[in-house]
Order: sequence, then structure tokens, then C-alpha cells
Amino acid sequence: MKKIKSLLFVSFLLTSTFFYGQKEHDHNKIKALKIAYITEHLNLSSNEAEIFWPIYNEHEAEIKAIRKREYLNIKSKIKNAKELSEEAANKLLLLAFDLEREKLKLKLTYYKEMSKIISSKKTVLLMQAEEGFKRKLIKQYHHKNHAGKH
Repeated sequence: MKKIKSLLFVSFLLTSTFFYGQKEHDHNKIKALKIAYITEHLNLSSNEAEIFWPIYNEHEAEIKAIRKREYLNIKSKIKNAKELSEEAANKLLLLAFDLEREKLKLKLTYYKEMSKIISSKKTVLLMQAEEGFKRKLIKQYHHKNHAGKH
């Protein structure tokens, strides 16, 4: 159980650091690329797109707000992790898990709503497209930062 908590915590930190370390210009560029990538992979009709994108953007904003709370309430305290008491560390972990649970609940509500708009199959394709975009982005980031080091 401790290993799972640690693994989830480290995963959370890496995700938060990656997203909050971006410049605003990079963030807008990434958002535009993500929209194009998802649009291409879902092959949305104009009616579907008209309903889909506002809901998708609202969901993204809600997730971003939770990530911001994670960053503000957890990341700032992790800087001095060695000085944390056991009780403070436990509270930090519980807060991290509460926020993860909140994100999961939000995702479930979101996917149920999306299934009504774009069908369950396209909702699965959306999940696949989001993961594919994330992998592609990380691969490009890794390649860009390690190209001159070989």
C-alpha cells in the first residue's frame, strides 16, 4: 500500500510539474495542437462538434482548477519534504488522494455526459486520442531536450 501511495504521489508531482512549467505561448500552441489531434481522431460531425467542444473545454477548465489547487496546496509543501512531520506528510498525502478522487469523479461525470453526445464508441476513441496526444507530446518533448546530447 505504501508503494502505491508513493507511486501515485510521484506520478502526480511529475504531471503537475510538466503542466505548470510551460510558458503561456507553449500552452496555447499545445492546446491548438490537441484540438486538431482530437478533431482528426474523432471525425466529429458539425452537430457533434458544436455540442462537444464547449463541454470538453468546460471539463478541461475544471481539471485545470483542480491541478492548480494541487500545485498550490501540495507542491509548495513538498519543497521542504524532509522537514515535514509524519502527521503533516500524512495530511499532504490524504489531500493528494482527495484531489485525485475529485478528478476521477469529474471524469466519470464528464464521460457519461460525452457518451450521450458522441456515443460510447467515440467517447472511447476520445480517451484513446487524449492518451495518444499525451504520449506524442512527451515523446516530442523528450526528443527536443535530448537531441543535442547524443
